[in-house]
Amino acid sequence: MGIDRESCAVARIPIELLRQVILELKDLHGQHALRPCVKVSRTWREISLPLFLRHIEIICDLRTDRLSLLRDWLAIHEDMKNHVKVLEITGHLRLARATWNKPYHIDVNLDVLKDVISQLPNLADLRLLHVAITKPPTLAHHTPPVAIPSLTLRSSGNDDDYETGHRYWFGLPMFSTLSAVLSVAAPDTVILRGGYKKSSRDRPDDVLPPQLMTIRSLDLGKHWLDPYFLGVLAADTLEHLAVVWPWQKRDLAAQLHALVEHAGRTLKSMDIYLDNQISFMGGTPTEDWGLLGRIIGTCTDLRDLSLRVSAYVVKLQPGARANFPSRPFYHTVLSAASRSLRTLTLPLEVHIVSHGHIKETWPKRVANLVGLEVLDLPWMRERFTMLESIKIELPDIHDIPVIEKAIQDALPSLREAGLLSIVRVPWKPRSWKDN
Repeated sequence: MGIDRESCAVARIPIELLRQVILELKDLHGQHALRPCVKVSRTWREISLPLFLRHIEIICDLRTDRLSLLRDWLAIHEDMKNHVKVLEITGHLRLARATWNKPYHIDVNLDVLKDVISQLPNLADLRLLHVAITKPPTLAHHTPPVAIPSLTLRSSGNDDDYETGHRYWFGLPMFSTLSAVLSVAAPDTVILRGGYKKSSRDRPDDVLPPQLMTIRSLDLGKHWLDPYFLGVLAADTLEHLAVVWPWQKRDLAAQLHALVEHAGRTLKSMDIYLDNQISFMGGTPTEDWGLLGRIIGTCTDLRDLSLRVSAYVVKLQPGARANFPSRPFYHTVLSAASRSLRTLTLPLEVHIVSHGHIKETWPKRVANLVGLEVLDLPWMRERFTMLESIKIELPDIHDIPVIEKAIQDALPSLREAGLLSIVRVPWKPRSWKDN
């Protein structure tokens, strides 16, 4: 048999250099690029398999119970359990309402799920994407839930499908799925994504929600602000909350206020996304600003606040103004915030809606358009004596230097005090309906 010179050359690569090569391969091409590396040789397998196992993805189908296969594999390979950091389970089918009760939908077995996560001591994130859980566990309820750092649930569907007429699809019921998962897992962080505004709120009665859980961080995405959490969360346990502000929807605003008063007085940080449907160009009731300020002010120990604004810059006519917050908005909201505030982050998701570049006259106009100059007035530093930083995030697009310079010129006091930082982030407008 001839000698495989290429294999011999591979075998002579120093272990540490080989490790760096495989890490670089993973960083450049993703997790799946490591699969062929596992098959090269025993040395390659020993290096690449632990890296490959950091993020396990299971695509559910109708014929193979892959979650059970993973459980059985982990039982045999004890030395591999410590390497798993992320477990992602995905169902690739959408469900028609007419076929919800038929046997071919994808359903995760909670008993098997609990067996799996209980074997993963270093699991950092459990992700369930587009899967259904319609049955409570049969055995898992006899033992306490498994503590995990983070749980991400994504319901099928999004508003694009619903609003363009594809109404025969519907999102999986988020709250029954969440209740079911919380019966086997106790996460510090819960992140909810996807779903329809109208049709994904169905709640089968066969999965009861847990009560008085300690969840430190809660990200409600765009659609999942609901009284459900008043019963699930223990009082004054939340430390971080991310939510879309329900603009001009007083019932949802009242629910947010109730949630913060019940579980969020201990909040240390808040990330509030001002939906891109908001218009600051006129007709917006200012009482909404005051209500938002009062809700933020409920958090008496708030340290970090992010107000994420989706702002549109159109091709302006003389005398027109862009869709940016006005001065009263920032003053009304922030003047009610707790004096404990230390960092304020203002991500401005600027969208240039114009047939040309920003004109030469823009540097003179942007200060008024953006409305941030009110932050440079004495009241800001007098109220927030512990303030350490005001960070403004701008998308890294062609015309953004014009706005960046105008903001710096509009905030000289903050700049001279070393409190102002303006950073550019990759241009990717954040849309919560796709999250």
